[in-house]
Amino acid sequence: MSNQVRVKTVNQTLETWLIKARKATKDTNPQAPELLAGRILKLSKTDIRLHSKEVKLNIKSLHKLDNLLGRLLAGRTLSTVLKTTQFHNINLKINPRVLSPRAETEQLVEYAIKNVQESATVLDIGTGSGAIGLSIAKARPDLKVVLTDINRDALNLAKCNASLNHLKNIEFISSNLIKKVDQSIYINNQNGTYFIANLPYVDKSWTDINRKRLSFEPRSALFSGNKGLQLIKNLIDQILNINALAPDNWLLIEHDPKQFKELSLYCHKNKLDVEKISEFISLLKIKQSITN
Repeated sequence: MSNQVRVKTVNQTLETWLIKARKATKDTNPQAPELLAGRILKLSKTDIRLHSKEVKLNIKSLHKLDNLLGRLLAGRTLSTVLKTTQFHNINLKINPRVLSPRAETEQLVEYAIKNVQESATVLDIGTGSGAIGLSIAKARPDLKVVLTDINRDALNLAKCNASLNHLKNIEFISSNLIKKVDQSIYINNQNGTYFIANLPYVDKSWTDINRKRLSFEPRSALFSGNKGLQLIKNLIDQILNINALAPDNWLLIEHDPKQFKELSLYCHKNKLDVEKISEFISLLKIKQSITN
């Protein structure tokens, strides 16, 4: 493939490069060639569609296109290659220190946007690039959204992304889960406080994961011990230890479908109800019976 794409013709047209790049990515990411070309050549999708046969590539542009395409074919995600992505309703900068947001994570955002009560507080725990919390903040300006992360580099990126999307109804806290979050944020909050988390939940022993693709993602954002559930269990423990859950609020988490049974057992042991929102998303609420 590389011999086909890496043609060093000074006056090669964009259309010629696109044909070869489309062939190389047709089974993995068919939209990538146009996106790569748009980034390097600063062309819109319309310009590419209408004028790709007329655009001549010089050696420098061709080298940049081939370089990005090579990174993509090596197993990196498109957002990692472009260092930007669109997630739900916002634009995000991405770097090697944070996980590229996945499509299934949008389910967390959509559920929160529809179900968090007006003027409430939402905590996005382990925010990474800020994808979840910032998307909620943009769609629901009535909410206060608190983004936490133990990684200061990740938190700085989330701050950058907040500025990129002109968001004001947010707060950033450097914290191991919610340990350093002022309890006044969620204790006796008349408008309600809701917890959302997409924490690392991959078990290193799983045989069905794409290790080649995951090798380009930060390990700290992927893997967790105890069958992948350790950080999720730590968060549940922290929330329960301070009685931050009440019958009218909840904790929404992302996990692998194969973890649902084990997660349910842990929650029931801690007097929590578990509702499966989707294969990857579960809602944890305090059991009504223990309040009576």
